Amino acid sequence: MSLSTSDTLHRKAVVCDLHADTLQHLAMGETLAGTSGQLDLPRMRQGGVDLQFFSVWVDSVYAEHEGAPERSYVRASKLLDTFDDAMRRYPEEITPVGKAADARAAITGGRVAAALGVEGGHAIESDLGKLEEFHRRGVRYMTLTWNNTHDWADAAKEETLRGTRHGGLTLFGEHVVRRMNQLGMIVDLSHAAESTFWQVLKVSDMPVMASHSNARALSPHFRNLTDDQIRALAERGGLIGVNFYSSFLDAEYWQRRQVAEEQCKEALETLERDFAFDYPRRALLEAELLRSCMGHVPVPAARIVDHIEYLVRLAGPDHVALGSDFDGTNALPDDMPDVAHLPHLTELLQERGFSESDIRKILGENVLRLFETVCG
Repeated sequence: MSLSTSDTLHRKAVVCDLHADTLQHLAMGETLAGTSGQLDLPRMRQGGVDLQFFSVWVDSVYAEHEGAPERSYVRASKLLDTFDDAMRRYPEEITPVGKAADARAAITGGRVAAALGVEGGHAIESDLGKLEEFHRRGVRYMTLTWNNTHDWADAAKEETLRGTRHGGLTLFGEHVVRRMNQLGMIVDLSHAAESTFWQVLKVSDMPVMASHSNARALSPHFRNLTDDQIRALAERGGLIGVNFYSSFLDAEYWQRRQVAEEQCKEALETLERDFAFDYPRRALLEAELLRSCMGHVPVPAARIVDHIEYLVRLAGPDHVALGSDFDGTNALPDDMPDVAHLPHLTELLQERGFSESDIRKILGENVLRLFETVCG
């Protein structure tokens, strides 16, 4: 297929991305007019993005670090303030949305629709009232954990390293899931321990998703999903958003990065300490350090399509979406360095033999369906 054909399809399709961490850049004083990261308004236009979910990521340091400038809930609230300010600055170009109908109206009007998801359930500080306040402020999904196990849910990273603390969800964690169902918030199981994952599927009355996770069969990273998890999400009407992080995409990259991280352990710990509250700067310095240690490991955007193809074979085309993790990763495919390059993904999908109907579903229609089902 020619680039012009795929580009035409990309521009006609509704393009939705379930996860980007750009608010971290905006919180450091940058603006959507142009950031030093991987996503901003000019490049979203180039990439054809119609609906972008912005992640209110609360690093675990705000829950665990004695020197944190604020605690988790306050940090999340400030990031929501940052989002609100960004929306006020560019009202003709981007608008906040809380329902699928609002998103469609914004897209029809030529604006980017912007939605919110909190990443890290520790942000509610074990208080359903704070969860409800997040919903009032426009948050429409919450990732139950980040890498850290907290008071009511086990995380994949800690389960892998140390085993479970709760065996999944505590009783309060079950209350959180049920309240999210009632409010119309999507339960996000990316980062969740397998024990948490399976318990949520028993508790939730609504479809759930993994906003930025891939297939473990293709890259054995603990953050990726097993075949059984993939099938179960689909059977419940849920979604898997494919993550663009090279370690999740490519087994060789993941293996070599693990070796490099061990070799550079002291230097990485120093960066983590010195830039604990400046993620954009830390991510840049970590990337430079790891590149010097591991060299260049080529990872093409075709790996993204490998995961999409695998997920579609297991779950069907109605249950796969995009969850880029732009601005949340310091290692993207060589030919997918930022959001402006998203049309290349449509080109690759066409070359791989996906139908126009399935490409449209994967690019955005599946997200709009889940958004409408759960949030209205």
